[in-house]
Parts: sequence; C-alpha cells; structure tokens
Amino acid sequence: MKLYGDFTQQDWLRVFGVDAHEIPSSFIVHGEWKHEENLQLWSEVLKEEKWLPKWNTIVGSYQDRNVGFANVFIQTGYCGGLSFEVKYGDILIVKEAEMQDGVSHCYLPNKKRVKSDERVLRATIDYCEKKGYSYAVGSVLSTGALLVETEEMVRDWASNGHVGVDMETATTLAVAKKFVKRVRSAYPR
Repeated sequence: MKLYGDFTQQDWLRVFGVDAHEIPSSFIVHGEWKHEENLQLWSEVLKEEKWLPKWNTIVGSYQDRNVGFANVFIQTGYCGGLSFEVKYGDILIVKEAEMQDGVSHCYLPNKKRVKSDERVLRATIDYCEKKGYSYAVGSVLSTGALLVETEEMVRDWASNGHVGVDMETATTLAVAKKFVKRVRSAYPR
C-alpha cells in the first residue's frame, strides 16, 4: 500500500479522477467560519463548475482560467491584530510566519519561521498599490489553539515583530515550500 507522502502526480490525478489539463492555475483558500456562504459565493463567481470535491472547495472557470487547487495558493481570511500600525480595514500581506502551530514542522522540520514567496509577495503589493488598497506588510505568528492567549503572550508576540496572529498561515507557507509551490496570504483587518 502506498502512503500519501509517496504519491506521485499521477497517483493524485487518479485519486481525484481528473486529467492534468483540468488542474487549475490558482487556488483560493477562503478561511472563514461560514463555509456554506463561502461555497455559495464562489459558486456564483466560478459559474462553469468543473468539479465539486467533498471538502470545502469548488473548482471552476473564471475569465477563461481554471481556478481551484493548484500551484499558486491565495489564502484569505482574518487574523488577530498585534500592532496599532495596521489599521482596521487594511489588508495584511504576510511576508513570513512564525511556526508555533504544531503542523508546519511536519513539512519543514527544525525551522522556526517560514517566508512567503518573494515574487508572489511583490505581486500582491503591486496589485494593492495599483488598486489603491490600504495595506501593510508584516509577519504573523501561527498558533495551535484558539482562545488561549494571555496578555503576556500577546505582548511577547508583538515584541517579536509580529503584526498578526492566526492558526494557518505557517502551515500554508510550509506546505508550499515543501512541495515547491507559490502561495499568497493576505488578511483584511
């Protein structure tokens, strides 16, 4: 029996029952609580649905491009603020994440931080500037649990230069590094 870590591209294509040409060029990870609303939203955007996996994803066409899971990952959602420099409504563009989440180390053992892809980071900044969006660039701390932070922990995270705290960015960036994929993580504040 072959384990997931040993799968080749052909194994994954076979498992999902798709051909290589059906694999999209982008993947949007919409990290929010309201999964049904998000699926409905993306169903309207990706009108030509191609594939509806059993997990919270929709794969379809948008402006003549397949969008779903692929080589470029765009993660959106919300994070806790750790800096008064980042204003409510700003888009936080993550340049790196500290790995305290308990999962990212499975992909990048012996690392403490994982950086965003420099090209994707630059493209995200350029896009925000072109559109006139208010944004900040900074690091986040990815933690492994909800609702356990103390005032001391928050002060420590902020004093280490983090402007946000979340639970998933370090893992997303670590998976991308491990499998040599590009990823973008941006949070509206």
